[in-house]
Amino acid sequence: MAPRCECGTVTGNLRTEHQVRRERDPGTTFKFSSANPGTFEVVLKSGGPKVSGKVSDTQSRPASGVAVFIVPADRDRLDLFRRTDTDKDGNFTFSINLLPGEYKVFSWEDADNNAIRDPDFLKRYEQFGKEIIVKDSSNSTVDVLVIPAQEPPCHAQFRFVLG
Repeated sequence: MAPRCECGTVTGNLRTEHQVRRERDPGTTFKFSSANPGTFEVVLKSGGPKVSGKVSDTQSRPASGVAVFIVPADRDRLDLFRRTDTDKDGNFTFSINLLPGEYKVFSWEDADNNAIRDPDFLKRYEQFGKEIIVKDSSNSTVDVLVIPAQEPPCHAQFRFVLG
């Protein structure tokens, strides 16, 4: 029978498959599999790190429905990039799959999920990001200004001559 726990450490011998079920949510099963038998240790705990805050525009009004990104200091760690959107009051929260480390929080009025992973794109907006250090089980707050959508450049110039 698999150990049942809400949080703590589970240690055992790994055969081909082992399951750990959460006591308070029996529908959630964590499965560990390996072709090679061995020893393993699984640490389960609740209450991981959380980053929340508010996004405002340049006139200090809440920016609702805008994208907020938390970007790792190590820009090569694409697996740590996260996105959420603000609510009607400009509030946001990151709490799922957030690992401890150094990050910057950015918000764009018009965001492209792929562009945010481009180092050249990020360099242009580095000064707008707010640095934050996320610690294990910490609740951090950071407020940011939304980066306004860029007007498309005007490539044509017109000159009218009245005559």
